[in-house]
Amino acid sequence: MQAWKFASVLALLALSQQVAAKSKEDKERPGICEETEDCTADGYQCVALQTTRAGTDTVKQCLPKEQDSDVCSGQYPGLCPTFSSWTSPYNQISSVCTYKPAEKCVTGTSSKSKSGSSDGVICVAGAKDTSGEAIDAIYGCVDFDTSALDVLFGEEAANDLADSLGTASALIENCLSTNATSNSTLLCAGQGTCVPDTIGSLNYTCRCNVGYSGDFCDNIDSNKCQLPGQCATGVCNLETQECECAAGTTGDQCSECDATSEKACNGKGTCSDKVCECEEGWEGLQCTKESAKKKSSKSASSKASASDSTTGSSDAMSARPLSFVAMGVATVFAAALFN
Repeated sequence: MQAWKFASVLALLALSQQVAAKSKEDKERPGICEETEDCTADGYQCVALQTTRAGTDTVKQCLPKEQDSDVCSGQYPGLCPTFSSWTSPYNQISSVCTYKPAEKCVTGTSSKSKSGSSDGVICVAGAKDTSGEAIDAIYGCVDFDTSALDVLFGEEAANDLADSLGTASALIENCLSTNATSNSTLLCAGQGTCVPDTIGSLNYTCRCNVGYSGDFCDNIDSNKCQLPGQCATGVCNLETQECECAAGTTGDQCSECDATSEKACNGKGTCSDKVCECEEGWEGLQCTKESAKKKSSKSASSKASASDSTTGSSDAMSARPLSFVAMGVATVFAAALFN
């Protein structure tokens, strides 16, 4: 066989593997992006969230943005990504919009920073610390570990600022309910962002995703959705803005279990009156989240990883996986090259 034919076959097989990996990633992490150009829905922007949580890498998601204050960035506190439909450990993330230090601030009318440099960022107007002293800061999305009571910036300066402002205590006090109807251990029940109640404030409140309401975003109002990661074990159809549920789940926001399905409660609980009663070590509406006790066991975590890799995908997608299509194309081309 000619060398160019062999090289072509290898290239096609490599391409099929890349497509398969991308297809798997899209199912396990709906809405994942590297940059805004990756967001296919009109009016969506790629928003990053910082975390040091073990087992995570790219934590960016496409979010709707019609105006600057819609998302958490720069001068404005807004929504951060939601991860309820992402697989573990991503679905353990509590989304927070809070201060992070800025090295160089510029005013809204000036192109120069305080140091005279032409580069810099427009910082939060009127940002102050607990003593009333002005600080240079911008807003950014970050994960909060409700078990360790730790803001997971992973940057010393940002962590020091959070500590000095008493951010962890404010988040727990204002955004975590021990009586949430979803029994969630996440801020805003994992269906909203814990944000400052006004620009420059050190007090926080829950800003709920579309389809949710309540002080802690634990009330389901409708099946409407806007965020790719909000429909639990289902998928948010960004064209219809409705949740499409996977097998084993039903109801608004895919919040109810289907007792007739073998996949009810992720196989980790019992479905009774459309509500999951989770086995020890599991929690969440569909028993898809590992509890703190479960995560402390290495052997249990390895089993959960295998389970999560399958439950994150949605049966609402009827098309054959792209990986099969890509492999088929590669096979056809390979056959043609050999002949």
